[in-house]
Amino acid sequence: MSGDEKTNIDGLDRRPPAEARPIHIGFEVHQQLLRQHCSVQWFADQLNCNRTNVYNIFNRESIATQLLMDISRVLDYDFFALYSAELARSKRAGK
Repeated sequence: MSGDEKTNIDGLDRRPPAEARPIHIGFEVHQQLLRQHCSVQWFADQLNCNRTNVYNIFNRESIATQLLMDISRVLDYDFFALYSAELARSKRAGK
């Protein structure tokens, strides 16, 4: 979504509530990297890839399970928990 699509002329966020949005795992990985104050180069080195591949990861809405496991280990963060929480919310909502 571009900036124009997610905000109205009054500057208010017009996207559905967070609980109604699908998980964009690349965005979540990028946010976690920023929270940990790690560089893209460091992250690329840990994953044995180049920076371009890391930026491609940030743009992905979904990621292969093994890659997500590797990312979880490198960042010491359970990204799978995001999906478990979404599954639990869906069950509670009857979806």
